[in-house]
Amino acid sequence: MRPFSTIGRVRITALLAVFLAAAIGLASRSNLLHDIPLFGPYGGDICWAIAVYALARFIFARSKIRYVASVTMGLSLVVEFSQLLDLNPLKSLRRNTLAVLLIGEGFLWSDLVAYAVGIALATMLDGVLRKSVATAD
Repeated sequence: MRPFSTIGRVRITALLAVFLAAAIGLASRSNLLHDIPLFGPYGGDICWAIAVYALARFIFARSKIRYVASVTMGLSLVVEFSQLLDLNPLKSLRRNTLAVLLIGEGFLWSDLVAYAVGIALATMLDGVLRKSVATAD
């Protein structure tokens, strides 16, 4: 008998993916990794999207990949377009380093592309993992 149900394994894997993506995303901002072409400038945004996808997968563990990807893309759009708003509560929130890591500052179209790439990578990995879990059961 396995110690965790399929949903439990999905949630544990998703939680690990959140922390791994966050760690790699933060590392992409370091001097050591920042000069790597494409990864340096966009790695953080790609990893942000992967972490958000993994968090959505944790919350919606029973949902289809398409649904989780849609939720993640919707949230990504809201976060990025919120950066166009000139509201005092958002300005004061963005003075906090952790808040800036979560909700960003300064709208960039390239961020939307990086989010889409991150979500695509996350959905592909999710599909592979779901097939391997299904065959293991």
